[in-house]
Amino acid sequence: MPLIKSLEIRGNKKIETETVRVKIESKIGTFFSQQNVQKDIKTLYGLGYFDDVSVELELFEGGVKLTFNLKEKPTIISLDFQGNEEFEADKLKESITITPGAIANYSLIMDNIEKIIAFYQSEGYWHVNVFPIIRNISEDSVAITFQIEEGPKVKIKKITIGGNQFISQGDIKDVMKTKKWWIFSFITSSGIYREIEMKGDIERIRELYHSQGYIYVVISEPVVTLSPDKKKLFINIQVSEGEQYKVGQMSFSGNTVFQNTELYEHIKTTGGEIFNRTKLRTDIDTILDLYLERGYARADINPVMKVNAEEKFVDVTFSISEGDIFRIGRIQISGNRKTRDKVIRRAIFSTINS
Repeated sequence: MPLIKSLEIRGNKKIETETVRVKIESKIGTFFSQQNVQKDIKTLYGLGYFDDVSVELELFEGGVKLTFNLKEKPTIISLDFQGNEEFEADKLKESITITPGAIANYSLIMDNIEKIIAFYQSEGYWHVNVFPIIRNISEDSVAITFQIEEGPKVKIKKITIGGNQFISQGDIKDVMKTKKWWIFSFITSSGIYREIEMKGDIERIRELYHSQGYIYVVISEPVVTLSPDKKKLFINIQVSEGEQYKVGQMSFSGNTVFQNTELYEHIKTTGGEIFNRTKLRTDIDTILDLYLERGYARADINPVMKVNAEEKFVDVTFSISEGDIFRIGRIQISGNRKTRDKVIRRAIFSTINS
């Protein structure tokens, strides 16, 4: 098996030679391997920068010389849109990642078509189609036009909640930002299905249940159905509520700065009431504020919950990591032209001491 005595890279203009050398396994001083060469060709194609990769082999100084002949993909020198009546080109450019100067990589172009489609669908245009038109400007440059067929805007006709027993559809829909289309939707911008907004709605529904003791609630992904005329959307969300839980015992651990009795005075969650995660988070923030006022800027609280599935109680322990106390060092003031430093410092210290 001959040694590779020389290795040459040809045809690359935009891609650095060293970048190519790093990516391939064939190196000067290693044994020539047809298997490695085939692997190198596959690797270079996989980079997405080249339209053609070929290798020449010749005898050279008691070994062989490899020459990688590369044909680079053209560069995108301009990018525009046609058929976009509802949205300006600048708005569409915000939704894509491809820009002039990029390599005309097929997978990159197709990925950005998907991004344009996703943007339109998020604005209610579910029937949008996008086609790339690629024009050769020179041997190594192209211009791309995204041809867009927007189609009609699809409106939400009905939102259905299923599986709920203890919380009404009305209460669930009240916490959702996604609403069905109504006469004034053109003012409120409601009535359009937006995927990001719906994901937020799922979290808001979950938070609603958690605030009423349903700690094991499961919210399904929404099922979205088009009407036969493809102008209306129907949304169905299924809920598995689970059992309602109450608060059991409340306790603290790791606290030395404050006594338990002091901390109990500042929390709102009490034993026997419906378990409420939202109220629990508020209690945590309140305790952290107490520590911050004492200079414990890095205090942290981990609520450890012990669930009693038989009795439907949740015991909560606030596990407190107090950290070290921080003191104010030097105060630097800049940008003040009309008010002297000592006046600002006096105001700061009066606020701290109040």
